[in-house]
Formats: sequence, structure tokens, C-alpha cells
Amino acid sequence: SLNGREVVESGSALVENSLRCCTLETGQVSDRQVATGDFSGHLAIWDLETLAQEKSVKAHSDVLTCVAGSGFGSSQIVTGGRDGELKLWDTRSLDSPPSLRMAPEAGQARKQCWTVASSAHEDHSTSNYITAGFDNGDIKVFDVRNSKIAWETSLSRGVSKLSILSGREDDSQKSVLVAGTANGKLFQWPLSSPDNVASHQMDKATVWEVQPVSENKKNLVLAALGSGALHVLNLDGEKIETVATHQVSEPPLTGLNANKEKPGLI
Repeated sequence: SLNGREVVESGSALVENSLRCCTLETGQVSDRQVATGDFSGHLAIWDLETLAQEKSVKAHSDVLTCVAGSGFGSSQIVTGGRDGELKLWDTRSLDSPPSLRMAPEAGQARKQCWTVASSAHEDHSTSNYITAGFDNGDIKVFDVRNSKIAWETSLSRGVSKLSILSGREDDSQKSVLVAGTANGKLFQWPLSSPDNVASHQMDKATVWEVQPVSENKKNLVLAALGSGALHVLNLDGEKIETVATHQVSEPPLTGLNANKEKPGLI
């Protein structure tokens, strides 16, 4: 927890298997929960106040590589695994089968799912889309309401990060899907269609994270790269341009989080 400018440890817990991924965007804000995925393939929901494990399910047969919530207030959790499967869960009933499951067909080569994203629940026009990116460059966008693949495409390199940037309430700016790849390239599409793709080469390092600078400036995004560089980019719908670059570290910059209440603070 934060105590002024200091970070103070308020508790700890031992886990049976090493954790691979997590998300805080699950349930109501007042629930104070975190969802985690581990190297044994388990999805678990934890109480942040007591660090007690509330629920757990064997979600994947191999490492659970990525997890994403649909925003605070939603009970939907999306998971992807090294087993090549994508699943949509309802955290209110983890003991029930997933409400959506995509698995490789019999005889089909298994592709590792590296990243997943789910559109924010408050954006009613896109609340039923979930996306998955794979190590071979495949991207699949699912229409949950109609239980079908809305569209799919394939890039030349593995997809290391997917982010859905929801449109404004007046719908003058449509929601977009942004993808980062293992060779430092960024792509952008309208979430509802694979048309009008825009791309931009940064450096050759893996794109580990992509986030909007603030809720009010979703055309400006931050990208964290494996070269240790932080890029600020402008997405204008037809092209992507680098606005600024800062070398943060020599080791890879594997994560970042933009403060939603204080724009520009990351």
C-alpha cells in the first residue's frame, strides 16, 4: 500500500505454483480482487485485503500465459494458454465450464496464445468482443454475443501485446484494436473490421505493453519495448507516428501503467 511517497508491504502469501500473469480489472472496485494465472494452468481469484484465495479452476492444460478482465463491474475474465486455447470465464461461477472456448482442431499445430484483450464493459457498442494474439502472428477477434469469429488476420511475427482502446461516449471516435509484435512493430485496426490497417515500425525489440496516455487522449498511446525504450505514439486512424522516445533502461521495459486520475503520470 502507499504511505505518502513510500510503498509499504501490507501482507504476503505463498502460492503453490509460480504466477505468470494477473489483472485487477475483475468484479466491482469495492470487491478488491485480483485474478491470477500460473504455470500449472490455474486461474484463481484472490481477496486483496486478506490475500486469501477465493476461487480457483484448472483453466489450461499448460501454462496460463495471459489473462484480461472486461473492466471493473464485469464478471468476465479471458484467459489464453500455451496449450493454444482461449477461454472466457464468469468469475461468479468458476466451477462451471467456460462460456466460450477456442481450441486447435484435431491434427492442427498448436499455437501458443501470448496475449488476450477484452473490450471495456461500459462501451456498449463493443462489450462483446474479445481478442487473442498467438506466437505465429495470428490474431483472432471473437463476437461473444453471436458465438463466432468476427474477423482474423495474420502478421509476419508473433503478437506480444493486444490492447483495445474504447471509443468516446459520443461515438465520434470508434474503438480500435492495437497490436504489438515481437519485432517492434505496432498495428492498428477498427475493432469491428480488419480493414483500414495502419502500421508503424519502432525498433526491432519486442513490444511488451501498450496503453493510452489518458482516458481523454486515447489517440496518444505509450509503448514499452524490450530495448528498454518508451515510445509515445499518435494514432490518427490512418497512420501511426512516433511523437517522442525515451530510453528508460538497458534491460527490457516489460510493463507500464498509466495513471487514470493524473494524465501523464506513468
